[in-house]
Amino acid sequence: MFILTLCLCIGRMLNIRHAYIAPEAWKYKRLWQLLVLFDFVEFMGSTPKVLQTAFTGGVLHFGTFTTNVLNFVEWTAALAGCLFCLVWIKVFKLKYTQLLTVGVASLAAYPVLMYLLIMPGLNIEALYLPVFMRSFGNAIFFTTLTIYLEEAMPFAHFFMGLTMAGIIRNGPIATLCSGLYSLALRHRISDNLGRGLPYDMTGIMSISIRQLYGYTCFVAIGVLIVFLLWDVQPVRSTLKKIPTWNFVGRMIKKKEKKVANS
Repeated sequence: MFILTLCLCIGRMLNIRHAYIAPEAWKYKRLWQLLVLFDFVEFMGSTPKVLQTAFTGGVLHFGTFTTNVLNFVEWTAALAGCLFCLVWIKVFKLKYTQLLTVGVASLAAYPVLMYLLIMPGLNIEALYLPVFMRSFGNAIFFTTLTIYLEEAMPFAHFFMGLTMAGIIRNGPIATLCSGLYSLALRHRISDNLGRGLPYDMTGIMSISIRQLYGYTCFVAIGVLIVFLLWDVQPVRSTLKKIPTWNFVGRMIKKKEKKVANS
């Protein structure tokens, strides 16, 4: 259905005068690199949707009211990540690439900590740190990528770029990553059961979840190494000025007058 919908949307975009996302907005060089990075964050964000939920529900048997405590930890971490970006960019004025590296390191810390902590009978307090690190890294990554997007695209296409990232990240990539993790978890549980390991179902599920967190650690650490080696400044160190809404309104009125006169 996604492929069919994509074909219909592309056809509509190419055949109407004012498309919701203009064809010119897809032609920026750095756009596709940013979309790939958005997809990486969504891949890392699929682990709590599948693995963490399976661990807290199937192994620890936490209820909804218990696991909702982790939402407050995520909210606090997201706020801390945004404030960290503000201090990094506006006060210290350091490189954005290094800020992305900090975000990747925080995201990589989550599967590493979860891999070390997974065991039956774990207290919920032990999950505070990995959940905090994941949400902290998400906030840094999304804030910095939005800045990159604003730098790479003019204001007329900036919100189109945000829409592209949102549709791709929350649409096919989110569904695909969650489905792959769910399929992989079911495969690992079946494989471990077939090997005849001397554990009950709770132990088998713990081992399977830990194995998938281990694979995620390899991916996250590999991306972190790339960012550590990629110590360059893709955009300028000073942000370009974002136009005010009054200025945007005057620009639109001028364009409308030119169209009417022509």
